[in-house]
Order: sequence, then structure tokens, then C-alpha cells
Amino acid sequence: MPKPLASLAFASIAVAVASCAGAPPPVTSAPAAIPTFARPHDLAWATWSHEQKLAYMKEAVLPTEAPLFREYDAKRFAELTCRSCHGAGVDDGTYAMPNPALPKVTPGKIYDMEKTNPRVFRFMQDVLVPRTAALLGMPEWSHKTMSGFGCFNCHPNALKDAAKPAP
Repeated sequence: MPKPLASLAFASIAVAVASCAGAPPPVTSAPAAIPTFARPHDLAWATWSHEQKLAYMKEAVLPTEAPLFREYDAKRFAELTCRSCHGAGVDDGTYAMPNPALPKVTPGKIYDMEKTNPRVFRFMQDVLVPRTAALLGMPEWSHKTMSGFGCFNCHPNALKDAAKPAP
């Protein structure tokens, strides 16, 4: 048997044997599948009309992300709505982001949150950002290219807000 085939056969047998031994692994809820209908591709989100975006958010993004938020904090996110993320932008119909009502994030200090609030950091970094980026047809934020979907698409930049003159 050729070596790659032998390795594959061994791995298959090992998985089969392991699956029969002992108790099954604990069940964890898998993330909701990303809807496949009318999904934006290759940064097309920016070209969509307001009506297309609104429909997609209601039909795909909200139903996909609501279970993720509820798994993170069932009590706080028992009812996820447009207002949960877009705040007052819902009232004026702009759905503008970033939402000034969300916690401000300081550039250069984002990774400090991994130490001070690891649960929030891991949820945002490992679950929410990748899922939202995929739903919007965008790459995740890259420090190398300084582009993509990341923290500042939703959260206000604490340094930019501090630099604004008072009204």
C-alpha cells in the first residue's frame, strides 16, 4: 500500500476505534451555518442599496448571529434586535456604524482586553468578527494590510472620539 494511503487508512481506523471507546465527547452547539442566498461576495456589500442591506441583515445576519450572542450571554441577549448593534441608527433609518453607544475601543490596547476580560475578547475575536466578516463578504481585519472587518466597524475608536472638538 502506498505510504499516503497507508496513513489515511491508519487515521481512519484510529478515528473508528476512538469513537467506540468510552463516552462520547460533550456536545457543544455548532455555529449557525452562513446563509447561502444573496450573500455579498468580494466586498460587494459597499455596492448594495440600503434596501438590499436591510433585507439581508434581517434575513441572514440577525438570525445567524442571534444564537451566537445568546450562547455568549443568554440573559443579556435574550432578544437580539437591530437596535442591539445599530442603536439610535435604527430610529433615523441610517443604521450607521460604528455605533457610538457601543463601548469605545482604544487602538493599541485591544489585546489588553484578552487579559482584563478574556471572555468578551475571545467571543469577539474568535466568534463574532469572523462570522460577521464572512456574512458581509469581507476579509477579517489584517494588521498587515490595515484593512478588513474588525473592531472599529462596530465600536467607536476611543482616540478618534477624544480628538474631536466638543460641540
